[in-house]
Amino acid sequence: YSNLPNNTNKFYFLSKSFGWATTEYINFRTTDGGQTWENMGNPLGFSNWDIFFDDSMKGWSVGNNFIKSTTDGGYSWNTYNVASNPQLNFISRYDDSTLFSGGSELFKSTDNGQSWNVIQTPTNFFSHGFVCGSNNNTSVGFLSGFISGDKEANAILKTTDAGVSWNYVFYDTSRPFISNIAINKDLVIAVDMKNVFRSTDFGESWDSTVIPIDDYLLPINIYFATDEIIYISGEFGNFLRSTDAGISFELLSHNNLYENINDFSFSDSLTGYFTTQSSKIY
Repeated sequence: YSNLPNNTNKFYFLSKSFGWATTEYINFRTTDGGQTWENMGNPLGFSNWDIFFDDSMKGWSVGNNFIKSTTDGGYSWNTYNVASNPQLNFISRYDDSTLFSGGSELFKSTDNGQSWNVIQTPTNFFSHGFVCGSNNNTSVGFLSGFISGDKEANAILKTTDAGVSWNYVFYDTSRPFISNIAINKDLVIAVDMKNVFRSTDFGESWDSTVIPIDDYLLPINIYFATDEIIYISGEFGNFLRSTDAGISFELLSHNNLYENINDFSFSDSLTGYFTTQSSKIY
């Protein structure tokens, strides 16, 4: 493993050698597969919770109260003002010009991040993740999260018109919150603390499997290595793998990981990178 400063939250790889990592305030870049990391300074200014790049130069970063973009690979960042004072957990692309960023509120850009507008979602809905796929040449987006208040519930919302309207495709008041969602072709995978949910018809129906651990999993990330192989990471070093497209999962043993996996990313089906609570990169 290689070391990064404490509180490394997320990292993102474009290829086997080229990627970024972000701590609460500072971005780092590697061009040698994580063997060494270049400190890119402190241009973010606030706690950073997600990072995403289209290519080696153009990317976005979000966190508490900000959305930022870079066109020079992360050396400098432009800040975009958003209405209110949101906590933003993710940023994700819908199509060639549309981006979504969400958390305590949901924001949408239709000009590649130059401007942002609040998107209406159900009252008290807190979003954890957004993914997009294509069904018969129509872009389909899924927003995962939970509804707080008197009627707490897990929910997954679906849009086929870039967020103009949303429909519930999953709503359950009996389960822990759904925190992660991923899509590969027509397969959608969502995870809560006890279960993996699976849809093969773009959210029209769901089946589930119990996560094979004694306690519970606080899921961190989902990755499709192939159409059949899926990885899920969580706290306490838990790492799951499916080899049958999410029908079942096995708990992989990592005797050298005795701490939370903050994030993981794969550059190809065999090469993966993991950042832990003490900011070691594996």
